[in-house]
Amino acid sequence: MHRFYWGCLVWGMVSGAAMTNAVETRDLRQTLQALLPAMGAEDIAESRDAQQQWQTICLAICKPGLDRQRLEAGRLMAEQLGPETPSAARIWMLRQLEYLGGAESVAALAAALDDSDPLVRGAARRALTSNPSPQATDQLVAKLAEAKDPDFKTGLLNALAYRLDPTAVDDVARALHDPHPYVVAAAARALGEIATPQAAEELKQARLQSHGLLRRALGNASLRCAATMRAKGQEEAAGEIYDALQSDQEPEPVQLAALDGLLTLDENPPVNTVLDILAGEDQAAAGVAAAQIGGLKATGAKQVAEQIGRLPAAHQILVLRALQVRSDKRVLPEVLKATHSEDPKVRIAALRALGSVGDASIVPLLLVALSEGGAVATAARRSLEGVSGENTDEKIIAAMQAAANSNRRALLIEILQRRLAGDAVPQLLEEALHRDPHVRRTAMIALGKLGRREDIPQMLEGVL
Repeated sequence: MHRFYWGCLVWGMVSGAAMTNAVETRDLRQTLQALLPAMGAEDIAESRDAQQQWQTICLAICKPGLDRQRLEAGRLMAEQLGPETPSAARIWMLRQLEYLGGAESVAALAAALDDSDPLVRGAARRALTSNPSPQATDQLVAKLAEAKDPDFKTGLLNALAYRLDPTAVDDVARALHDPHPYVVAAAARALGEIATPQAAEELKQARLQSHGLLRRALGNASLRCAATMRAKGQEEAAGEIYDALQSDQEPEPVQLAALDGLLTLDENPPVNTVLDILAGEDQAAAGVAAAQIGGLKATGAKQVAEQIGRLPAAHQILVLRALQVRSDKRVLPEVLKATHSEDPKVRIAALRALGSVGDASIVPLLLVALSEGGAVATAARRSLEGVSGENTDEKIIAAMQAAANSNRRALLIEILQRRLAGDAVPQLLEEALHRDPHVRRTAMIALGKLGRREDIPQMLEGVL
């Protein structure tokens, strides 16, 4: 009877044309009062229906031109956030205040941060985090100053990080001296997000006095601060942070990330700097430098490729992999030279790179490497499957037809299949009649991928 009574009352208020009238200020209070008991009901179906109806109204009054109604709804919900209202109803109203609330609800949201129900406290913090009023920052800062629980402090710091309000820097910076490391880490993240010169300086001073995992967390926050400054067009300030993070006192991951930041500050990374790092002994730094090759201009990439033979073997491999990803055929001569390296790993990396930087001219070289077996043959096969250029398929087809060894013949058929070489269908139809069953089977599998409807009669000959 209880559900039926409230259902009829609410339906009469908010259904059809009445839903439109409910957004009028004079009807909002009456509507909320009618829905509120059911919104906090223990029966899930009953509370869900009432909650959804109130949410529909809240969404409707967020439309342009209804500022008066939105303000009134915020005030009405703020009035109902006290402990006399069931927790379920308060949590639901706090969810609406996340996108609807303004200055009118800040005081009530701040009071809800002290609620005995942790779910209410969490919902209040989220609503206060999203509140556009500057007063919301003031309330979060005030709560942070008096907070004792480290988890609660962390939540408040995360909220301030989201708000990006520079007025909170002083208060957030005080948390850098908290005895709990994860509170310090949260404060560092917040300063990294706010990213003002003062925030950067606070992070720097705290970092210089820390060590271990905490220093790494502060370093990561400084990196975030630099990235944010860079996005704002403050390249010089970002560069100063990256320079400071190059210190040997910083954890290696932080140093490498800072190096990457420095190299990418310019739209075109400096080629000489990239080469200097690649010529050094630090392989981790060389990996960062090699990653910049993809962003170099064509002349810069060519300049790096020309120096491959002068680099340490491990760094040659890094460069060859970067050139493989770049897929610039203008570096083919340099990659070809690397295929003659005495270091087997360098040679394999060069053979792999040929698949993206090569053309039909490299097919004979790859066919020779295919005969060597092992990792060399695997690299050659992958490149044969991927290399592009006019007449490439024709050269592989010719090699397949000339192969006396059945296994070699079948291998080249598989490569043609992986290349989706439709021009090879006539030759594959012939291979489907080959005397060796392995060749026939491989050709039929390839025809299953490449053949056309009109090829079926000839394919049947192979089956029979």
